Amino acid sequence: MPIVRYLGVLCSCLLFMYQSTIDILKMDIEYSEWESLEAIFAERSLRNVKQLMVEFHTMEVHEGKSSSSRNFAYYWQILRGIDRLGFKQWHYLRTPTGGYKSAHTAKQLGCCANVYFVNTAYLL
Repeated sequence: MPIVRYLGVLCSCLLFMYQSTIDILKMDIEYSEWESLEAIFAERSLRNVKQLMVEFHTMEVHEGKSSSSRNFAYYWQILRGIDRLGFKQWHYLRTPTGGYKSAHTAKQLGCCANVYFVNTAYLL
């Protein structure tokens, strides 16, 4: 079973088995987080997750080539999906590994970041 499908099934099974909430869901799956989140959105598996911790990776890690404007639009779409579900970012940490030189600006950039979200449905 592809990892994308597996994560959605895993969340659904955990929620069914325990009939409660998941305190923290951590994802570090080397660029598969984008597709996995898209699948999880479709299954509405995050509604009972209090905190979501994701290490995001860009195309530079996955294929060793520069992210295109289409890639960035897709990343943005997924991040907006997280926001629409009521998750708000509360912490961000760039990872020290995975740097690359931008083909567009020649600046040294990072291609990995840990982003922590809290589900506002569980706030007071």
